Amino acid sequence: MERTINVTGTSVHKAPADLTRVTLNINGTDRTYEGAIGACADNGREIKDRLESIGLSRDSLKTVSQRVNPCYKEITYKDPEGGRTTKRVRNGFEFSNVLRFEFNNDNRILAMAMQSMMAATCQPEIHISFLNSDPVRCREAAIAEAAKDAKRKAEILAEAMGCRLGPLMDITYGTSSEYDRYENDGFALCCATAPGELDLDIDPEDVTFTETVEAVWGIAD
Repeated sequence: MERTINVTGTSVHKAPADLTRVTLNINGTDRTYEGAIGACADNGREIKDRLESIGLSRDSLKTVSQRVNPCYKEITYKDPEGGRTTKRVRNGFEFSNVLRFEFNNDNRILAMAMQSMMAATCQPEIHISFLNSDPVRCREAAIAEAAKDAKRKAEILAEAMGCRLGPLMDITYGTSSEYDRYENDGFALCCATAPGELDLDIDPEDVTFTETVEAVWGIAD
């Protein structure tokens, strides 16, 4: 039987959260489907105008999702026998519009964005979070660190057991996503009026990328 050493290398790679993400949730109703669609378009134009006013590109605003669904209400009426009953009738359309924009961390720009978004007529719910701008590079670094950890463990085991590592026979890797924090929660706002001038001093926590590498080495005589 061929002798082997099976090990699992792990790594938790930390990287600075150097990108600010602002997500806007906008909800409302309109009497017609066309009106609801038009309201979503108007919301987007208003937010783009506000971004431009604080020095950000209009193109930085992206639509995450947009939904328009009929809404209903219950009405009570008398049936032919004189009893009272209810029925469900359409009562216009409700819309949900999720918009997002990002920029490199800058407390001054964040303060201006918060003030502007909180004063928007569409009254968005505002969620601010922080993430790394190059997740691919961070993931690759986590994989490399996990591979080195696997080799180091194999060498420790081989030395402790008085044998030598043979050739690398198999290697696989997979993400332990349950431990990942690509995006750090910041804070949420829901306000229809702009506050006074904001003075922010925010230093976001690092984001983490977790990887595992499973490797099999032969044992040399």
